[in-house]
Amino acid sequence: MNATAAEVDRQRRLRRRFRLRGPLLDLTSGLELAEPAPVAEIVAAEKALRTRFPADYVQFLKASNGGRLQLGATAVELWPVHHLRRLNEERGSELGLVVFGSGLSGDEFAFRHGRFLRLPDRDKLAGPEPRGESFAEFLRTLLPQ
Repeated sequence: MNATAAEVDRQRRLRRRFRLRGPLLDLTSGLELAEPAPVAEIVAAEKALRTRFPADYVQFLKASNGGRLQLGATAVELWPVHHLRRLNEERGSELGLVVFGSGLSGDEFAFRHGRFLRLPDRDKLAGPEPRGESFAEFLRTLLPQ
C-alpha cells in the first residue's frame, strides 16, 4: 500500500468517528482529520486556560485533534489541543477567549463563553465577528454560500 492509499484509508477510519449530518457532510468531506486528542489533554488545556470548551468542540477534538480544510481559496487550520493551549498561554489571551485556529488571510478563529468568533487580521480595523453559538454553526459559516 503506497503512502497515498494509506492516508486515504487512515482518513476513512478517522471519518467514521466524526459523525456530522446534513449540510456539514459537505464540509467534512474536505476536512483532513487527525488522530483523536486524548481526553486528559483536553481537560488539561481547559484547566490551564481556565475555561470550559464548548461540548461539540470537545466532541470534535475527541474525534480529530485539529485538522485542515480547503474550500476553494479558503484554507483553515484547526489547531491540535496542545498547540492551542501553548499559543493561548503565550499570547496571554483575555480570560475566556480561546483561539483555536487560523486562516490563510491571517484571520484567527476563537470561542468565548460558548460563542464562536472570527478575529480579522490585526492589520484590519474590524472587531470580532460572530460565527455561531456552536462548533457546528461555526463550521457552517465556512461552507460556500
